[in-house]
Amino acid sequence: MKRASEVKVAGQWNAAEAVDRVVLDAGDRQRRRIVLTGEGGTAFLLDLPQALLLYGSHPDRPIVGGATLAEKEETLADNSKEAQVRAEASFKKQEQRAREGAKATAEYEAASLAMREKTARLKSLRLAKVAAEMEDVKDEPVTLPKKAPL
Repeated sequence: MKRASEVKVAGQWNAAEAVDRVVLDAGDRQRRRIVLTGEGGTAFLLDLPQALLLYGSHPDRPIVGGATLAEKEETLADNSKEAQVRAEASFKKQEQRAREGAKATAEYEAASLAMREKTARLKSLRLAKVAAEMEDVKDEPVTLPKKAPL
């Protein structure tokens, strides 16, 4: 995205260097930082050190019929090679996070499966013990207490 970082006094800029034309409403003319889109579709960032009234009190500013002419200044975002490197780094970071997430999920599922298997084994041992105890009780004769004479 192009960036306008200063407002030049009329006569100190070449109109042939103008990138695009922006028409501002009255409420939009006192700005310090805003993204604007020109009539030709060029988007640029107006990034001034302090807020300026771009029309009215400063008729010597580079304003023509309510439009400001921005100086050409490329930002790092226009550098396609650098943008591609950043995009690749971001993609690699996302892939790494996805791999780590899949690994953590697999570990969690393996631990859950091991716990379920251990619980099932312990339950079967407990049930076998209870069944064996019941068998021992079945084999013993049951003796009832004798009633005392009345």
